[in-house]
Amino acid sequence: MSNRMDLRIHNLRDSISKAQTFLLSCQNQEGFWRDYSLPSGASEAWTTACVGWSLASAPNRQDFTMALNKAMNALHSIRGAKGWGYNRETATDADSTAWAFRFLAKMGGHFGMDAAATLKHYLSSSGAARTFLDIKRFGSWALEHADVTPVVGMALIAVEADTAIVNRVRQACLDIWKANGLWPSFWWTIDSYSTARNLEFLSASGGIPSNIGNSTWESLISLKEPGSPFEAANNLMAAISLGKIQTDFSVRQVMILLEWQLHDSSWPSSPVLLVPEQKERTIGDYTPYGDCMHLMSTSMAAHALNCYLLGDLKQQTLVL
Repeated sequence: MSNRMDLRIHNLRDSISKAQTFLLSCQNQEGFWRDYSLPSGASEAWTTACVGWSLASAPNRQDFTMALNKAMNALHSIRGAKGWGYNRETATDADSTAWAFRFLAKMGGHFGMDAAATLKHYLSSSGAARTFLDIKRFGSWALEHADVTPVVGMALIAVEADTAIVNRVRQACLDIWKANGLWPSFWWTIDSYSTARNLEFLSASGGIPSNIGNSTWESLISLKEPGSPFEAANNLMAAISLGKIQTDFSVRQVMILLEWQLHDSSWPSSPVLLVPEQKERTIGDYTPYGDCMHLMSTSMAAHALNCYLLGDLKQQTLVL
C-alpha cells in the first residue's frame, strides 16, 4: 500500500474519530442527543436514535458502550404505546420509531414492545409508510412518504420481521421510484436523502434492479455540487449502495466533507429539514430548518465516511 494511500486512510480515520468525540461530548446527562429548534421544540427520540445508530454502526463501537447504553435507556424512558415521536411531547411517528428500532436492534434488540407489529401500523395498503397515522389531524403528514418508507423497511429487517412484510415495503419503494432516477423527499429539500435510504433498503432486501441502479447513478453524477454536509453525506451513501466507491463522484463527496469539517470536528448545520403544511400535498416554498447543534450533519457525515473507508479498504484488498 502506497504512502499516499496510507495518508488518505489516516486522514479519514482521524476525521471520523474526532467527529465521534464531538458527538459524545454533546450527549446530555439523561442520555439524549437533542437538536433542531422547531415550533414543537427540540428533537429527542429522533436525533438520539440517529446519532446512536451512527455510533453503534462504527467499527470502534466498543469505545462508546457507556454512551450508547445511556442513549438506549433514554429512548426507553420516553417510549409511547405506538413507538416514539420527534420528542416526548409530540405524537409518535414512523420515522422516529423506525430509527429507534434500528438503533435498539444494533444494541441487542431489547425493544419493550412488538417491534414488527408497531412498524406495520404505519404502512398503507400499498406497503408505503405514512409518517403519522391520523390523516384528519395531520393531513399531508399522514400520506405515503418516499423518504420514510425505506427507513421503516430497514427497521423491519433489523427487528427480523417476516420476509413477506419486508417484500411488501420493497415493492412500494420500487413503485415510488421516479423515472429520472431519484426518489422524492417530503421532509427534506434534497432528494439525495430519500434516494440514499431507498438504495440502502433495496440493497439489503434483495438487491437494486439494474435499470434503477443505472438510472439513479446517471442522475446522481448529474447533480450540482452539494450545498451542505448532509447532502454530501447522502450523495456518498447512495454511491456506496450502488457499488460506486472508487469513482470521481464518490471521492469528490469525501473531499468536500473533509474540507467542510469544522475546528470542533463537527460538520456545519445543514438547513435542509422541511416542515410542510399539513393541508397541502406538495411541499411548496417553506423555510428549511438546520440542525443547530450539528448533530445530524455530523452523525451522517461520520457514518458515510466510515462506510466509504471500509468499502474502499475492501476493494483495495481485492485489487492487491
